Amino acid sequence: MLVNYNKKSTKQIIDEKKYRLQSKLTIYQKKIIISLTSYSKRILTVEPCIDSIINQSYQNFVIILWMAEKDYNEKFDIVENLKNKYEINKFQVRITKDIGSYKKLIPALIEFPKHIIVTADDDVIYPDNWLQNLVDGYKKQPDCIIACRCHRIKLDSRNNILPYKEWNRNYKYSSASYRNFATGVGGILYPPNSLSKIVFKEKLFSTLCPNADDVWFWAMAILNNRKVFLIDDPLLEINYIEGTQEDQDCKPLWYENYRNGKNDIYLNNVISSIFGLKNKLKEKLRRKTIKVSVVVPIYKTKPEYLEKCLNSIIKQDFDDIEIICVDDGSKKRDTKEILKKIENLDKRIKLLHQKNKGPGSARNRGIRLSKGKYLSFIDSDDWVSENFIGELYKTAEENGAWIAATNSVYNVFEDGRKVRKDCGLREGDVDKKQMCANAIVKTGVSWNKLYLRNFLIKNNIYYLENNTCVAEDNYFTDLCLINVSGQISVNSSPKYYYKQTETSITNIKQNILLKKIREVYVKIFCKIRTNTKNDNKFWNKIIYRRFVKDIELNKKKLNLVE
Repeated sequence: MLVNYNKKSTKQIIDEKKYRLQSKLTIYQKKIIISLTSYSKRILTVEPCIDSIINQSYQNFVIILWMAEKDYNEKFDIVENLKNKYEINKFQVRITKDIGSYKKLIPALIEFPKHIIVTADDDVIYPDNWLQNLVDGYKKQPDCIIACRCHRIKLDSRNNILPYKEWNRNYKYSSASYRNFATGVGGILYPPNSLSKIVFKEKLFSTLCPNADDVWFWAMAILNNRKVFLIDDPLLEINYIEGTQEDQDCKPLWYENYRNGKNDIYLNNVISSIFGLKNKLKEKLRRKTIKVSVVVPIYKTKPEYLEKCLNSIIKQDFDDIEIICVDDGSKKRDTKEILKKIENLDKRIKLLHQKNKGPGSARNRGIRLSKGKYLSFIDSDDWVSENFIGELYKTAEENGAWIAATNSVYNVFEDGRKVRKDCGLREGDVDKKQMCANAIVKTGVSWNKLYLRNFLIKNNIYYLENNTCVAEDNYFTDLCLINVSGQISVNSSPKYYYKQTETSITNIKQNILLKKIREVYVKIFCKIRTNTKNDNKFWNKIIYRRFVKDIELNKKKLNLVE
């Protein structure tokens, strides 16, 4: 049984009676309740936090600061000064039982069951659009709990939760998911009835996770079938009040929970002790939606390069992906050994085998079997930054782009040098048609981009097959850039690292006769001729410039030109 959390001081009762006499409406009607808690040592520095909330651009709220009676009495003068500084219809202090950090939500849930409640931490200065962002998120996803800051729960190959330190911290990709773990420091909006009724069981939360209210409230949301929606503009940098994180006498809870592994203990306690939660987690956390399919063609790749490539994909901070590895008839023993290990690395990996038909055939097989909304192609001896997929996905979604690309491409040489490659792409407000033309002339690579799958299928764009290893990237990329109709966006944040090796696909192409290059470009010209939607004259000129460039480059490589 819960005791009365809402015991009020005599002065508070008098203040509230006075206000009710002044207005026929209660101060809470249709208002958001912003709920936070503090204690005797922290109350000395709480004022900047309250000021930042008072000055929000969205003003339809009332702040309630919950305090234990002992802390309230100990710092009575300071608390009274706070109450006198702010209007009662904007700020109040309530006395409640000392249940630690749980004071910031449990009493509010009891007192205001039909209200939207937003929790805040007493050691943070919030930006002035903080509450507006939460409200906008609620309007977009009214059935979700709304968070300004989340960590992304990571799972092992059997869909078990990995240790807390391995999660994607400060997740930045807006989404509604059971795997979004809302952190209270950023601020969380709880719609009415969004948590399981078990949330009020004091004996349980004080025993299972006494110092980890975030864990408890996350579990209560799962039990109540509520996803967490991370807002479009997450709060990635926390502006702590000066001195609050350094004081040895009042170290923040996250310090102990994260650094000393307490969150894993609390998570295990809750999952193993709350009836039905374990099965609920198996149902809710298993991967269902594939947003991006990553296709990796593999042939004669050195094991150390292949391993680095796959690890860079597996460790992406955006994890709603499938990884389609197509073994294009590899015969090298060491490559086969690493292929055997691939499927056990991550459950998202699908390993396919075929006779040697060339990289174009391998990629096409990946396209046809892919389930994601978008496609990415990464060569097996290259690697990418951990934000590569996530940033390109975000860019595509926010701009309605059919192609999202990065211009941060680096040639990596055997001696470790990294040289940035100009790929003709630019961010911002640019002439998209001319930019695509520049990209075609500069480089024909396809792996620095994310493609809308339906765009490829609708326009019948695939790689050349029949073991063609010359300019098959150019064929695919040129057709994409010609047909994209301006629906392309560029983001320079993700990085692609292109390994320059003697065994890579590109260098093998150097030994193929120049006439095969001509055959590729003849097919591109034929495609342009049959497409009446585009400026054929313009694109013919661009493709011819690229054709001449490829011929000259390959002549030099084959030592046919001085």
